[in-house]
Amino acid sequence: MNERTGQLERRGDLRFDAVFSVVVSSEEFGKMKCMARNISNRGMFIEARDVLPLGTEVRVHFLMDAGQGEIVARAVIKNHYFLSYSGQGRLRRLVGMGLRFVEFEQGDNDYEQAMNRYRVLH
Repeated sequence: MNERTGQLERRGDLRFDAVFSVVVSSEEFGKMKCMARNISNRGMFIEARDVLPLGTEVRVHFLMDAGQGEIVARAVIKNHYFLSYSGQGRLRRLVGMGLRFVEFEQGDNDYEQAMNRYRVLH
């Protein structure tokens, strides 16, 4: 059950809402700093200035505190989101992407272990 809306949660994975920086990179499109807004064991939603094409394989670099190592996940762009809303008395917009994790390359080999580690650090 979603605490905010009172609606039944259709997604099977435990998710947590948090706002933290990540760097998304691909060989074809380079690097961009994004804001992660929602994460689960299988994927995440990120806010970005622009979207990358659906199906693009990317690496997500989780920005860790100094001396904490690095977690890097391979992921695929699965969805695009374009949201308009009213905030602070004016129309605002949010552009984002839904990513599906493929594997963790560095830091941890297991999704749950990596996500639990990241949750503890933030």
